[in-house]
Amino acid sequence: NKQIETVGEASERFNEDALRMMRAVRFQSQLGFDLEYETQVAVQKYAPLLKKIAVERIQIEFEKLLLGKWRSNGIDTMIQTNLYEYCPGLSEAEGALKDLLSSSRKVSNDIEAWSLLCYYMEKNLSSFNSRLFLRQWKLSNRVIDGVETVLNGVKNRKETPEDDAWYLFNLG
Repeated sequence: NKQIETVGEASERFNEDALRMMRAVRFQSQLGFDLEYETQVAVQKYAPLLKKIAVERIQIEFEKLLLGKWRSNGIDTMIQTNLYEYCPGLSEAEGALKDLLSSSRKVSNDIEAWSLLCYYMEKNLSSFNSRLFLRQWKLSNRVIDGVETVLNGVKNRKETPEDDAWYLFNLG
């Protein structure tokens, strides 16, 4: 039926391992499936359990969600269930996530995925600091530096002529 649901009682599964809630939304993103109603209700109820999970484990699932072909399915469920509120730096980011929902921009790697998220975070949060945000997710320096390069390039692109190949070359 193209629905994601837990085996047995969702409350038991999420109490055993709260990361299963992130996996459910990640599977939505990768498969384009819906979350079965009772499972979605349980995600909303047990979302605070995510606070007990290591950031590194959440980061792996969230990054896969961002890279998924149906990213908007997973993000939409995160918003509906308030699951995003228990992810590092996202508690005030409902607006950014809603904007990300409408983006059809495809991403193919971790730097592109985090750059797209940070782009929408910057548009919605006036005091947003991408480096601090990405450190909360415990991302590598390679990813953080790559995201910073992309974000600076996007900001400066508006001031650069379109045919400035030297600028684009230096940007990488």
